[in-house]
Amino acid sequence: MQINVGTCTHEEILYRLNIYEELGDEFKNILREPIYIRMKKEQVGKAIRVDLSDKNIVVNHNFIVSLEKVKELGPGKFTICGKMFGAAMYMRIASLHNQFIKLPIIGMGIKSYVTFSEEEK
Repeated sequence: MQINVGTCTHEEILYRLNIYEELGDEFKNILREPIYIRMKKEQVGKAIRVDLSDKNIVVNHNFIVSLEKVKELGPGKFTICGKMFGAAMYMRIASLHNQFIKLPIIGMGIKSYVTFSEEEK
C-alpha cells in the first residue's frame, strides 16, 4: 500500500488504515485487527509505504482503502495527493453516520498493489 503525501508539518502522525469491502449497498471493514500508521515527520517523505503482505487480506468484491485520524494532531497539516477525474473517492464522517458518500470527480493518491490467486486468473 502506498499513500502519496502532499504535505506533512506535524511532528508525528497517527492514522488507522481501514479496508472496506463492498457488499451490496454497504461497505464492511474486513480487517481482523487494526493497522496503525505512526510516523515521525522526517520518516514521512513523499510517500508512505505499508507492507500488508503478512496480513493475508482477501477481498472478493470492490473495496475501499481509507485513512482514519485516530487523534487530533495539533497545529500543522497532513495532506494526501489527489487528482481530478480519477477513480471515485468516498468520504465518511464517522461521528455523523456510517454511510459512504461518493465524490466521483476527485481521486486520492492511495495505491493498492494487488495479487490474484491462481483461481482468479
